[in-house]
Amino acid sequence: MKKIIVIFLVIIALWGIWKIYSFEMFDVENISLARISVKGKRFVIGVNYIAPGATAEDVIQVRKMYGNGEIDVVKNFTEYNNFIDATLINDSLLKLVLSDTGYYNSRPDTLVIKFK
Repeated sequence: MKKIIVIFLVIIALWGIWKIYSFEMFDVENISLARISVKGKRFVIGVNYIAPGATAEDVIQVRKMYGNGEIDVVKNFTEYNNFIDATLINDSLLKLVLSDTGYYNSRPDTLVIKFK
């Protein structure tokens, strides 16, 4: 009987340790704003809004997303919180129009991002 109780307690202890190490305080909200296919390339350009919660600053992120699930971050923008438009200029330039709604008379900024 003692052996069963010890095994039961070990299982509960291991479960508790696993729960502590796999605990996430805040869920990261990842919103896809745009996906742009690049002709002749093996990746898709993605523009995402990432809100990690109270632990970090919200960010608009430009990514290269490959078919095998691999993701390369091209650029992070922390000073903007509003996505207006994304256009592919040619096979290596992306034009982004972003703005910050935190300021009253903030005009949108047009940014050009080069990727290879």
